[in-house]
Amino acid sequence: MPPFSRTAVFDLNPSWTVRDIFAVCPQEQYIFLHDALLESLKCGETTIPCVSFRTRYAELCQRNPETNKTRMEEEFEVMLFGDVTT
Repeated sequence: MPPFSRTAVFDLNPSWTVRDIFAVCPQEQYIFLHDALLESLKCGETTIPCVSFRTRYAELCQRNPETNKTRMEEEFEVMLFGDVTT
């Protein structure tokens, strides 16, 4: 096989199907998937329905009197570091 700047993936293994080709992902995609799954496990459900957004945003902007941080700051810390208790 002559050297090329790119690899012809279909020529590597003639028994591969189109489905198999799309299963090959660059490292960045694996990192993204890992991070997304980890965030989902650490943070749980994070979506807010549009009809509830204003109310939920107002709740997230309130300060927790025990930590003096907003609820949004606390949730962000959980996302970054896991279960944060201060």
